[in-house]
Amino acid sequence: MTRSVFDKLPQRYDVLQKQALPNWQAFFSTVVEYIPEGRVDILELASGTGFLTSMIRKARPEASITCIDRDPAMLEVAKGKPELKDVTFIEGDILRAWPEGTFDLIVSTQCIFALPVDDRIRLFGQIHDSLRPDGIFIEGDIFRQESRLETMIYRSQWKKYMLGHGMSTAEVEEMLLSLDRIYDGIDTIQELKEKLKAAGFENVFCPYWYELYALIVASV
Repeated sequence: MTRSVFDKLPQRYDVLQKQALPNWQAFFSTVVEYIPEGRVDILELASGTGFLTSMIRKARPEASITCIDRDPAMLEVAKGKPELKDVTFIEGDILRAWPEGTFDLIVSTQCIFALPVDDRIRLFGQIHDSLRPDGIFIEGDIFRQESRLETMIYRSQWKKYMLGHGMSTAEVEEMLLSLDRIYDGIDTIQELKEKLKAAGFENVFCPYWYELYALIVASV
């Protein structure tokens, strides 16, 4: 999703996730499915209020989790969740506030698509270099479609979903306008796969795709 509406409303962020992301249960549960069980070190980029983090903690209780987000209000909400009391939170830009060490898995949802292309490419290199052997990167985002017809249909379906799940007309219009402003610069699924391979990733594949949203999994 675009973060324009969400950045203004950290206390409603978790509710808005469900109102703005069609099939949100399938989207996030697929993310969790690709996280190995046991004692793994996880880095979550742009973690927001810990919506996904809470799901990861419930499904992978032995994992060590570090989260980065630039919004202090979002982080305060996350820190207030009892299930996340042992999570390490870092306030900062994901392009700069990078923790030392390496990780078994790095995950990002609904963030990287909005970065300028040069920053995306640089970040993918940083992610690759921060993963251990056999490490995994999971990227869940909005993707540009291959045809104008697909874009028109999926955009219309997205609008109907948001309006039908409790978002105000003003919020929906702001979401759509924010997406329209950057849409031409967003990667298609294939373009993102190519960028990840260029960064050194192998076995890049798409286990989930529903209209505008998809998940890409890549291994080192």
